[in-house]
Amino acid sequence: MCEVALPPVAADSIGTSHLRESDDPEVVISTTPAALRAFLRAAKAGVFDRPSESA
Repeated sequence: MCEVALPPVAADSIGTSHLRESDDPEVVISTTPAALRAFLRAAKAGVFDRPSESA
């Protein structure tokens, strides 16, 4: 089982999500709630997984 630590998320008054990079707190990524939901849904579905290498 793989555990994922999600970065801190904050939303502004118009609903834009802001994610802070934990390794470099000065870096903040801003996205819409819909885009963040789509990204998280795709990540959970394994869309971004690397293909496993056969030995």
